[in-house]
Amino acid sequence: MTQVIYPTHTCFDDALDLATGLVREDRRRAVTLRVVHGIVHPYDKPFAHAWLEAGAQVFFCGIQDGEKRVFQISRSEYYAEILVLECTRYTLGHALRLNRQTGHYGPWTAQYRALCRQGESHAQ
Repeated sequence: MTQVIYPTHTCFDDALDLATGLVREDRRRAVTLRVVHGIVHPYDKPFAHAWLEAGAQVFFCGIQDGEKRVFQISRSEYYAEILVLECTRYTLGHALRLNRQTGHYGPWTAQYRALCRQGESHAQ
């Protein structure tokens, strides 16, 4: 039986918060961990989305059984599932600097922001 993972609708916040939490647990993760913002197209229209990558693994937050949870999956499987059209990877340090400079969790590029402003309900 396939379990359904529902979106949190806060993926940009989730990605940066999850990254800082993972690095607090193990500072060595900061070397390979990337905050990723991208354009994905698993449904009718493309939308902006965020997740984490550490090597060939992806971490993301979702709602399952009514609770917010962290999921881990291979990058190739995740990209195939959500149909990643393009993405931008940030080191944790760079993402934190952009967060401080802009006062928000992202997205930080105009192209991605435009997809967030469409006012649609975005799935994660």
